[in-house]
Amino acid sequence: MLKQQYFAPNHLFMDDTPYFITGAIYEKRHLLATDELKTRLLGLIRQSFEARGWQLDHWVILNNHYHLLGISKKGRDLTKIIR
Repeated sequence: MLKQQYFAPNHLFMDDTPYFITGAIYEKRHLLATDELKTRLLGLIRQSFEARGWQLDHWVILNNHYHLLGISKKGRDLTKIIR
């Protein structure tokens, strides 16, 4: 399924497909500076992936952004994972 929007790039939602997801904190602020906060964020990310049947393969969480590599179960759940 291809989702097209006027104000955002096109998104292709596919089942059983690897997705590389990147998120950043507004204004590149270092709000994830402690290991405790990084661990809590990872726990929330894992919960979100598990709730939708996605597989979280690799991740890195830095002080102001993160990268995730996961496999979709239902590609259209990508927007729910990101929220």
